[in-house]
Amino acid sequence: MNKERIKEKLNKVKELIKSKEGITLVGVITLLLVITIINVAVKDTHAYYNSVTDPVQIFNGKVGNFKPRIDSFYIKENNVQPKYTNVSSNIVYLTPGNNNSNLDQVCITETDDISTCDNKWQNITENNQYSYTFLDVTEGPKVIFGFVKDKYGNKSVSRTDTITYDVTPPTVQYSLSEGTYTGSQTLTITPRDNLTGVGYWVVHVYKDGAIVEQRELTGQPSYTVTLTEGSSWTVYASIYDNAGNLITQQPNNGTWYYQNYTVKPKSVKNYLDKYATGATGVKTLQDDLVDGLYRYYGTASQVTNNYICLGPTAVDTCQDGNDMYRIIGITTDGKLKVIKAIEYGVTQKWFSINTNGTWKDTLVYKYLNEDFYNSINERIQGLIEYHTWNMELMGQNPWPSTTPTSSSISEGTVGGNIGLMYATDYVNAGPSTSGNFTNWLFITNGWKTSSLLNYAASEWTMTRRGYIDEYYAWILYRGSLYLSEVLNPRMVRPVFYLTPNITLTGGGTESDPFRIL
Repeated sequence: MNKERIKEKLNKVKELIKSKEGITLVGVITLLLVITIINVAVKDTHAYYNSVTDPVQIFNGKVGNFKPRIDSFYIKENNVQPKYTNVSSNIVYLTPGNNNSNLDQVCITETDDISTCDNKWQNITENNQYSYTFLDVTEGPKVIFGFVKDKYGNKSVSRTDTITYDVTPPTVQYSLSEGTYTGSQTLTITPRDNLTGVGYWVVHVYKDGAIVEQRELTGQPSYTVTLTEGSSWTVYASIYDNAGNLITQQPNNGTWYYQNYTVKPKSVKNYLDKYATGATGVKTLQDDLVDGLYRYYGTASQVTNNYICLGPTAVDTCQDGNDMYRIIGITTDGKLKVIKAIEYGVTQKWFSINTNGTWKDTLVYKYLNEDFYNSINERIQGLIEYHTWNMELMGQNPWPSTTPTSSSISEGTVGGNIGLMYATDYVNAGPSTSGNFTNWLFITNGWKTSSLLNYAASEWTMTRRGYIDEYYAWILYRGSLYLSEVLNPRMVRPVFYLTPNITLTGGGTESDPFRIL
């Protein structure tokens, strides 16, 4: 039976129904038979019956569920929620169902309205990957919809996936503002990201220019580090959010946010006390005041922890000796009294003629406060305290006692930047041995040697021989104090006071001296 005859008979049936005449049981059976024959015979029919719950479509004479469908639909390379992105173009993975060999195209859009797909349909790819660019580029969650259709125009219901779009870098909060503090400080570092949350983050901590901590902190809400006193600190934080944005908060070196801190000791003495025990296990920085100073006290082998480098930068270690000094002691208000660690190499008369003039009238004073002072680097010059020096007079040799038997300031006081050690500085620096003082303040010829066999040249102290003869002053020679006429040239070893407003670093040894930040 060809198509034309089927259509002719079908038209006759329709006419009978319209006229309501001639309808018998045989006619009804005949009508149903004709419809069945049509369904079997018309092999290219693709009528679509709009039932969402049970769609039916006819292909090749068979009845079944052939509505296009999507088996999987997700964004990025995984199907795990939540998902984030910091780019507007992303890869969408859409796998069509295999129930329909006539599938032809896919549509990816930002609405469940399939009519928006009119100009977005694209051919199905073999790898089921499709690039999609957001139409709405405001930050926040994005719901993406996918559709497929077959070559006859039949379309699937939608499948969706959600991704959060975030282009704002994370930030970080430091509990301490950058700056200078006194005493140990607690710094808490807290990363923040309001949209997609903090992902990978790491902290690096530098103390005095050397890294001391490296912490990978992903999953932790914050991190706390202790900034100990007497050091300079730089604390870096590198932070990514879950969308892949890197922190750009300033100051930033391109990858790391950072803050600089200087933590001064509660007092300079507190810092020195941390290193008060010398190489032989003896505590050398004394806890009691002697003549207004907390002093370093001990033999040359005991006092190995009072070296201080006064170089032009805070990283100098003064291993050539030129800017190396040693701390005689510290005042109650934090001023350090320091003395050059080696012989200065300059000999100088005290007076040009016999005189009873004051310290300020001496050739030594003129040399120290002009020539020598002008040779000091500018950084340290700015830290030297203008001091009122006592015109100490010592009438007799203090041995075998460990304290001077006579000292006074009967000649009054004189101001100046640079002086010399008092004879009492030497007496109070350590014990006597066989009637002679051989403490740390006595130095030998040469640099970095504690041998007493190679004695240093004689050097002036600042103490006059009062009450007996104004033409004499005390010198230090071979570990003992002697008198010398003021016309004799002797070595000078400069002494001065540093202002209390300093911050120290280092450990006080020859190889790691204290340094001023």
